Amino acid sequence: LRRGAPMTESHDLPADPPDLTVAALDQPNPADPTQYKHGDGWASFDLRTEAINVRADFPASFRAPVEPVRIQFRRTLDGPVVSDIIGAFDQPVALKWTALDLDDTSYESLLRVNYAHDWATFKDSFQTYVAPALNMLYADKWNNIGSLGVGRIPVRSKGEGRLPVPAWTNEYRWTGYIPFKDWPQRFNPEEGYIVSANNRPIGNDYPYFISADWAPPNRARRIEQLLQEQVSRGEPISLDYIGRMQGDTIDLSVHGLLDYLRRVSPNGAEQQKALGYLQNWDGNMSRDSQAATIFFVWARHLREVLFSTSLKNSWNKEEQSVEMTRMVSETSYDQILHALTEQPSTWCGGAGASCAPQLSSSLDAAIGELKKVRGSNMDSWRWGDIHHTFYAHMPFSSVRWLASVFERKLPNGGSPDTINVANAIYKRAEGYDQTLSAGFREGSRSTASAPSRCAPPSTSSPLARSNTCTSAAPGTRSASGGATRSSCRRSRSSPPPTPSPTRAPRRSSPTSTSGPTTSTRRRPPARCHG
Repeated sequence: LRRGAPMTESHDLPADPPDLTVAALDQPNPADPTQYKHGDGWASFDLRTEAINVRADFPASFRAPVEPVRIQFRRTLDGPVVSDIIGAFDQPVALKWTALDLDDTSYESLLRVNYAHDWATFKDSFQTYVAPALNMLYADKWNNIGSLGVGRIPVRSKGEGRLPVPAWTNEYRWTGYIPFKDWPQRFNPEEGYIVSANNRPIGNDYPYFISADWAPPNRARRIEQLLQEQVSRGEPISLDYIGRMQGDTIDLSVHGLLDYLRRVSPNGAEQQKALGYLQNWDGNMSRDSQAATIFFVWARHLREVLFSTSLKNSWNKEEQSVEMTRMVSETSYDQILHALTEQPSTWCGGAGASCAPQLSSSLDAAIGELKKVRGSNMDSWRWGDIHHTFYAHMPFSSVRWLASVFERKLPNGGSPDTINVANAIYKRAEGYDQTLSAGFREGSRSTASAPSRCAPPSTSSPLARSNTCTSAAPGTRSASGGATRSSCRRSRSSPPPTPSPTRAPRRSSPTSTSGPTTSTRRRPPARCHG
């Protein structure tokens, strides 16, 4: 960052997935398979063949050359036909996505933001940003903070882009994009901080549809909880405290299902002992917790018992079966609880059915799994003993006799809904591998460009004594993957200073035709901050 420039960070704004448009649902051209239904007529697929050269096995000089692999790609007026690749659909399905727009100028925006010097120029630099949608966080040396959701978000004539739609009519066409002035944004909120963990950043009164795929609010709630606890104690939000927050493993998402499972009647001594660990558990997914292990593994087996039978697919449709398995594994604790309490007749065996057999059998399955992995002593069922951060080696992880030498596994806590986020992929007879974790963490203190000649700031509130700070810990979806951020600003009794007027913009170089427009300004005097 340039000296005196605002600090900028970004992470995912989970705008809804790109639109999938059914290119020719049951309406192929019987006379020409290279055409698809479009409006009242037929349009031709744009066909392209790519050749991928393949090198012969070692030693290549003693082997015959390998013929290139040729792959044909089809494209409609909406976008590439992705069903040819993923194979999960029975008809051509095309992908319509803003990132495929030919006028994508996102890189220009990311270059321009490096020359922003205040909130206004920061926002203005993203007017030409297209994709992917991101949530940008802002902090400057005057202790201002803000957030801005950036990217082209389509406005649809009908629907929300969550399911494939017919492409041969205009019924579901995009009518434009959310105007720049209406992009989600916050600046210097009253609470003195901004929390962003891929959670919904807009209220119910927001006039446009952005997504139905926000991350659960639990991680954001936990961040706010920790910030407010520190404030209530009269303590500053220090960088050390932010660091401790990033290692937090309390999972607020477990409590509804946990309360329900605590009331399950045990069937035998082993179930009774396992349930005993859950009675006083607070939801901490720490690596030394036996309760965390029992709860997580039980919930995994409960998902399979409740949903796998109903959501199974044909044995010969592998791609669709993989998608169904993913849907079951990503079922949230709240969705499991809803199935148990609100829809037992649907998921537990018909009208008037009880879910007790499913609860008992899934607990037995969890106990059996843990006995195979850790033995019969439940005291040894610590979460960190079966949940390991996995560092694969490329390429030696694929070589069995070298993998144990070059791979690394470390015991770790956390879950998909903790600030210290961690996924858990089951590996039979070994436990659970964590394959994603924090990609970037930062705590930064706002400092003046010159030593302050002012009196110390007011200390009437904890946030008034704390410095501007940001923290990061990644998100799941991905899933995939987003990051958690919290930004704090020091409260002041007086408003932030107004930046000096800027000079007229000038080209960064005489020959530049698409580079950023830069501006210079007089450096303001030293302020009372930091």
